[in-house]
Amino acid sequence: LADGIVVTPLLVQNNPKVIDFDNHFKQIVPESYEADIKYVINRADVRRSEMKKDEIGGLNETLQAANENERLELKGIEISAYASPDGELDLNTKLADKRQVTANKYLAGQLKKADIEVAEELMSLLATPEDWEGFKAAMEASDIQDKEMILRVLSMHSDPVVREQEIKNLTAAFEVIKEEILPQLRRSKFTVNMDKIGWSDEELVALISSDIDTLVLEELLYAATLVKDKEVKLAVLTQAAKVDPGCLRAHNNQGVVLYNMGKMEEAAASFKAAKAIKDHDIINNNIGAIALKNGDVTAAKEAFTASLGAGAKVNYNLGIISIKEGEYETALNYFGSDPSHNAALAMYLKGDSEGAWRTAANLEMKGGMGYYLRAVIAAGQDKPEVALENLKLAVENCGSAQYVKDLAVKDLEFAKLFETAEFKAIVE
Repeated sequence: LADGIVVTPLLVQNNPKVIDFDNHFKQIVPESYEADIKYVINRADVRRSEMKKDEIGGLNETLQAANENERLELKGIEISAYASPDGELDLNTKLADKRQVTANKYLAGQLKKADIEVAEELMSLLATPEDWEGFKAAMEASDIQDKEMILRVLSMHSDPVVREQEIKNLTAAFEVIKEEILPQLRRSKFTVNMDKIGWSDEELVALISSDIDTLVLEELLYAATLVKDKEVKLAVLTQAAKVDPGCLRAHNNQGVVLYNMGKMEEAAASFKAAKAIKDHDIINNNIGAIALKNGDVTAAKEAFTASLGAGAKVNYNLGIISIKEGEYETALNYFGSDPSHNAALAMYLKGDSEGAWRTAANLEMKGGMGYYLRAVIAAGQDKPEVALENLKLAVENCGSAQYVKDLAVKDLEFAKLFETAEFKAIVE
């Protein structure tokens, strides 16, 4: 068996795994539009000047679009009315309530004028008598004198009366606050929440053929995952790289498809283009896969070691190298619990024939070499019938039956079977 080990490590499958990047496509994207109307101090009427503001015009356009565009679904409209946090609480409570009423009335009029119906359950009304949160946010964004002291007052005191008095004590600062901050808080805010409905999977696949130029980057990256034909997938990713030449994901994923097509030189060029945009563990892994395919174990190991952050596929690739280096325990540590041909091989080479058989016996067979490994393991366990059965399947399923026959007649794993009629019938 020791002599056989010289041959058996050659059964390692040199199939390093490449990694593609995820896309950020979302079929449903939440969107919102916000607009404010401001009020004069202690007033709740909606002024004509406020109705003419661009943001209010945008509000009306948004509502119209949500009503007419089949790819926009209205999820809700919120009206939040506020009073600034100065003055008596009772007055501010009544003021906020009145502002809510006038804002709601204004919006209802706009909806009626545009012949838009909004279900009652989609409407949400809120009144905030003293907008301390808005005050804090405005202060943080300002460069008002004593800003930090005012913010400390807010953090130290929760009582609104105490807060207001402490701030008023800062006379110079309060004068600026009255002019610059408080007027911005006397408002009603409209928020229109919508879902933007993107292309369905079926629509994306159809657009690939009919009108690919209409698709944007994330749509293209996602669409590439929907098709199985490698040529079509490559065309979609080529378009993605054309749409955004600086997108490393497009170049890398293009390289992954080329790699899976067996076009190593072109794949290497795509990975190189991606790396030129930004160094990344995923790209380094893929460059290492090309090196290993080309037989440059040293370069591959260096690339894989530099890309451990890319996950389990990198570990698998390092496991292949460990088998090639005769480090079978290390290989198994890299493979972890994921079953594979190479994991079964490493178990057998390490001396765990039972574990190797359990792993190999449960693998989905692709080609003949998986059966060949089963035959080797069975022969090592002195199970000649099982070994011969799997060797026969290896010959029948391998792309080159003669390759398997030539390998078997020299493989000392089958030394005890060399002279049997059954073995000779398989390899002759």
